[in-house]
Amino acid sequence: MTAPDPAIEIRMTTLHATRGANFWSTRPVMRMDITVGAYEDISSADVPGFTEALMTTMPGLIEHRCSIGERGGFLVRLRDGTYVAHIIEHVALELQTMVGHDVGYGRTRGGDIEGEYTIVFEHMHEAVGLRAAALALETVQQAFCGTLTSVDHAVAELNALASKPDDRRSMRRSRRVLRDQPLLVPAGIHHRVHPGRRAGAFAVRADVDHRSRRVS
Repeated sequence: MTAPDPAIEIRMTTLHATRGANFWSTRPVMRMDITVGAYEDISSADVPGFTEALMTTMPGLIEHRCSIGERGGFLVRLRDGTYVAHIIEHVALELQTMVGHDVGYGRTRGGDIEGEYTIVFEHMHEAVGLRAAALALETVQQAFCGTLTSVDHAVAELNALASKPDDRRSMRRSRRVLRDQPLLVPAGIHHRVHPGRRAGAFAVRADVDHRSRRVS
């Protein structure tokens, strides 16, 4: 039986960057929503050569502890059989690591509808993180097709993006300048700050980093 075409079955539906503390972590993360189609029931263990291709092209994946909590944990998961969304999460992190970014936090959760997943992963440079999401999807599609031979092109593209200023950092500097200015309140308007509360705060979940024992 011919395997379903992963380029058709596995699709990104939404992608956006969060800046600062958020629902998932205290660190900036990407949120990527995907649908997996027929690959809902096809694991890494079901495709001959999948794990070998991924580990050969991205040897740094051996450092990913995953839920097992020790070096090589993700490799164990690949050999035992893990699924598309979880694999994309790790590949997105590793692609960024390959350009020198120290990232490790990631999580994958199923959606309300079967075959829909949310992938969250840390980023240091917003443009790099956004592109890493798409390149991770492409890399995993190729691995399922049996055509993955290199990620050099992906790393080169991310390196080029990493060499440019991060817009998010520029915005943060601008906000810091504004924050340091005296607050001018028009006459007759009472400005009150509630102790221990800040506008726009998100719920934060503590979680364990994939590449260390660090806690979010």
